Amino acid sequence: MSQTHTTTLRKILHHPSIQIGMIYLTFTSFTLSASSSPLLTLLAAAVLMPASLYFYGYLHNHYHSSSVQKRNLKYELIGILMSAPLGMSWAIYKKHHGNHHKFNNAEGDYAQTVDRKGRLRNGGEYLWSTAVWPSLIQFVPYVSYVFMKKENRTLIHFFDESLRVGLRIAVLMLFGLTPLLVVLAIQTLFLTYLFYINYLQHVGCTSPSAHTWSNPIFNFITNNLGLHDEHHRNGYASPERLAELSGHRGVHSLAYLNPLSFLVFLVDPNQLVPRKQAQAGES
Repeated sequence: MSQTHTTTLRKILHHPSIQIGMIYLTFTSFTLSASSSPLLTLLAAAVLMPASLYFYGYLHNHYHSSSVQKRNLKYELIGILMSAPLGMSWAIYKKHHGNHHKFNNAEGDYAQTVDRKGRLRNGGEYLWSTAVWPSLIQFVPYVSYVFMKKENRTLIHFFDESLRVGLRIAVLMLFGLTPLLVVLAIQTLFLTYLFYINYLQHVGCTSPSAHTWSNPIFNFITNNLGLHDEHHRNGYASPERLAELSGHRGVHSLAYLNPLSFLVFLVDPNQLVPRKQAQAGES
């Protein structure tokens, strides 16, 4: 395939309407599978987790696609449509992700890896407070909207909440209670895994740095989200540009797919800090 055809194909696949269509097609296919048999449910769940990570790459890139001054109604609607099948509130995501880039693992960052005393946060507490509990709370329809500051309650935010609630009601009405529970479980697990990855990408780092992961499979699935140091230093750079900026360098991924790393994360996250950084902190 020529470079021209490759570029054209990339533009087509990166068009928001195509990306949104792929997200909803995958979401619908999963709920159909989950309503068929336990075996298909397990297979569909095994596919949906990496698919959710892949589609999160779309959402993440969309957030960074425009400067704050250029964000309009179209930008908001695309973000809402991409967020809902992932079980995420676009309004909340924008706020927290903006702070994540502004403070970058320092005080004010919702996903900061250290506590107020500068100690690494316990893995279980970190995931519960950043991912699991917020996800469970949002199972209650419109709870995010109710507790939002009055000045932030706009019609677009109401639509944000309504679409996510509507999708869940549609799954319940069309496919039944079991597929809905499976969808909710996968959405919670996805958000939990996403914050686990965020922890590993920032553990032991100070603003504005982060870890760079050179694993090609991970970067393909997440649209170069592994090039995290480059991303934080060049927030509006495209995924392709991040690959150029990285110069193919990078730290290995701290075994983020290794179950033992997750146990270490829960028991003693200090062991996840790269040795050189740990020694620098002790000196």
